[in-house]
Amino acid sequence: MNHIFIAFLFFTLCTCEKSSAQLSIPFEPQPIQLNSFSESKIVLSKPDIQKAKDEDAKSDKLRVGLPIFVDIDPLYNGKWHKTNGTKQIWTLPIHVPDASGLSFCFDNWELPIGARFFVLTKDGKKIAGAYTNNNNSKNKSFTISPVRGEEVILQLELPSLVKPKNLFHLNKIYYIYEKDNATQLLQNPNDPGFLASLSCQINVNCPEGNPVKKQKDGVVRILFTGQTGMFFCSGSLMNNTAKDSTPYILTGYHCEFGIIPLYENFIFYFGWEAPECGQPIIEPGYKTLTGCTLVAHREQSDFTLLKLNNNIPSTYPVCYNGWNKSLTKNPQKGIMVHHPMGDMKKVSIDNVPAVIWNNSVNWSNGITTPAQNHFRVGFDKGTSEAGSSGAPLFDENSRVVGQLNGGSANCQFSTLFIGRLAKSWNDGATPETRLKDWLDPLNLGKDTIGSISVQGSPSVTLSGRITNSKESPLFGVVVSLSGPNPQVVQTDSNGKYTFYNVESNLPLTITPIYNTFPMDGVSTTDLLIVNRFILGQKALGNRQKVAADVTQNNFISALDLLEINRMILGKQFQWPNNTNWMMITPNFIYPNGPGSKIFRSLTTSVDVLNLDFVAVKIGDVTGTID
Repeated sequence: MNHIFIAFLFFTLCTCEKSSAQLSIPFEPQPIQLNSFSESKIVLSKPDIQKAKDEDAKSDKLRVGLPIFVDIDPLYNGKWHKTNGTKQIWTLPIHVPDASGLSFCFDNWELPIGARFFVLTKDGKKIAGAYTNNNNSKNKSFTISPVRGEEVILQLELPSLVKPKNLFHLNKIYYIYEKDNATQLLQNPNDPGFLASLSCQINVNCPEGNPVKKQKDGVVRILFTGQTGMFFCSGSLMNNTAKDSTPYILTGYHCEFGIIPLYENFIFYFGWEAPECGQPIIEPGYKTLTGCTLVAHREQSDFTLLKLNNNIPSTYPVCYNGWNKSLTKNPQKGIMVHHPMGDMKKVSIDNVPAVIWNNSVNWSNGITTPAQNHFRVGFDKGTSEAGSSGAPLFDENSRVVGQLNGGSANCQFSTLFIGRLAKSWNDGATPETRLKDWLDPLNLGKDTIGSISVQGSPSVTLSGRITNSKESPLFGVVVSLSGPNPQVVQTDSNGKYTFYNVESNLPLTITPIYNTFPMDGVSTTDLLIVNRFILGQKALGNRQKVAADVTQNNFISALDLLEINRMILGKQFQWPNNTNWMMITPNFIYPNGPGSKIFRSLTTSVDVLNLDFVAVKIGDVTGTID
């Protein structure tokens, strides 16, 4: 929270993710002898914490971590381990003395299919991951949310045939530290934000939160990542007149001011709230997304509009919050939804009309905001703390009218200033300094718009097995899932593939791809067998027919003989109208005549139990390659 004249509120650090965070997959790491790589440990010097705390005392920022710039590539750092199985494993222990936690930022993250990345404790227990190629992004950036401890082990597992180069580059490790007066608040080894806010704060699922029962799902906790550190704020998903679920997030300008923001490394936390009014004994889970782009911002009304780099998964329950941009109608009541001290989602209530502040405001960071750009509010229930900055203020109709800039607050009183949406709307001279162009793309000119609530669809796990025509498992088959949450995985040594967090009750397409040299398994014996079948001298099974139909016209003829013969003689090196392997279901019946079509993928719904495939090598009628 931005402060007037003097910063006096304290904070706690943002911490380790839950198993569902950042779209990680619940795989377990391959066990490694811990004493086999101690010589590869990297020990880093800790930053000047006292200097940081002195800076923090004069700043309006909620800094939770300090950057340590590194240059780590698995080609040159760490240790590769030989295994007898189908994996190659890389490990790197990292130790930073006295760190409360560590966070990792990558600027060249490009994991191949089948790779798995973990963060482990120093005794080898998983605390984050597995991260896979499904965490790749267009800009090749990735951030792992802070994890507890001063020492961790990074572990990467690769399929044995993958060359270990251009996998990732680790360029920053953030040293998570605690304020002197925050240590007493630490309640849980997983998330120190849990129960860290003041006792007068009200959980969002208490009766006071009923007016925003839907809108609360649009409020997020944000970890701002910058060259000068990691910082903590709140924000809100925003609806627009196109109602197209564009993932815009409104937050505070002062949250990013001066930090040299790395937008691609921002982390957004969804659903961090107590399930009921009372304080939970066990901390609830949350889900996260990483990365955004700056859309617009303006200092005068302290707004920043961000856009997530990825669409929000359909399994996340969210709300794109409506807004009220009226210049003349002030909110008669106010309710703020926020993450004070990084804690679970809270509500604060103002039962009197908000007042437009007709004076300029001098802030502790040296900025002066002009008159009439803020509402002044004082909460009757709840309050504001560090971490609340950027939180939305809703009016009596549960529409956003602005976002928290700062002020002075405790459990007894509060004088707070809210950047007015009405001034953020069109006061800026360009689209990059106003909200109008983004939240009203249809140019409807409305003062208000309602919220759109998206109830997260139930997620399921899909799995299947891929074998060859002799029922032996195939390792390394690439399997893709298209649909609302596309994924790409690889079969393991048992031929099994698994997709996690799949939205239920929607059509999906599962496509396996396997490739070897076209000539593999093809011989004159196959030529003779196909010729005998054409002459009516030999019967073929369904899978043999698929292998024999190299022209893929659903009819085995002299044309198939010609193509097989050309392959054997070396006159061609690929099948002109076919792939090297064809994927069929176990009960597949070969079509007779050109009316039907052999398929390579399976379009299905999640209630289908049999998601297995049989891989048939084209041209290999005898099954030699099996």
